[in-house]
Amino acid sequence: MIEIILAFLAEYGAAIGSSAALLAMLETIFKPFRKLFGGTQTVRLDDESKTALTQTASENTKLSLQEFITLRQQLKDEVTAELAAAPDAEKADLRLQIAGLEQEIANPDDALATAQTRIAELEDTLKNFGNEVGGDRINAAIDALQKGEYTLADEIFAEVAAREEIAVQNAARAAYGRGEVAEAQVRWPDALTHYKRAVDLDDNTTHLKAYSRMCWRMGHAAAGEVALKELHARV
Repeated sequence: MIEIILAFLAEYGAAIGSSAALLAMLETIFKPFRKLFGGTQTVRLDDESKTALTQTASENTKLSLQEFITLRQQLKDEVTAELAAAPDAEKADLRLQIAGLEQEIANPDDALATAQTRIAELEDTLKNFGNEVGGDRINAAIDALQKGEYTLADEIFAEVAAREEIAVQNAARAAYGRGEVAEAQVRWPDALTHYKRAVDLDDNTTHLKAYSRMCWRMGHAAAGEVALKELHARV
């Protein structure tokens, strides 16, 4: 085919004249070959094929039995080294941890199955925090979990827990404030509801005192007695 094209150009090149015309002719000649050699075609997979590929990828990232045993043995070695330098008050807990690791190493199949179930649950929990933490950090934590590494997930949970604890404390303060407003307006049933909410969120002494006082005022002696005993226990 190339020889035919060259012969054609040699015979008619002078008649073509301008370079623009030559380019136009070359475009016409090579256009049919574009479909054969130009670019790649998109292959559309049916749902069954997509599912199969996803399952294969997931299986390839799962922790193997030998990897699991190795990680558990490494953790046992770390805890054993920690035990040697630990104060007496902490040694009992460390020995329990070592015993638990030894049991998992001795029965790795069951332990790995439990670990994989827990990892799947942790992945679902992490995904709930994507908007707060960021998709990149969530994906990195999930990838680490698949390798039996829990540190990144624990850091994210600790961060979210600290943030939510502040939110809960603020909600408790707001509920207590609403209770004070309601009490000032002699809306005692509302005050009782708000004080109870404050105690449920944060049962500090200030909230307990207000709740106990309103319980007695509203004739809820049993609940008031419980709150009062809790207060006395903290004095």
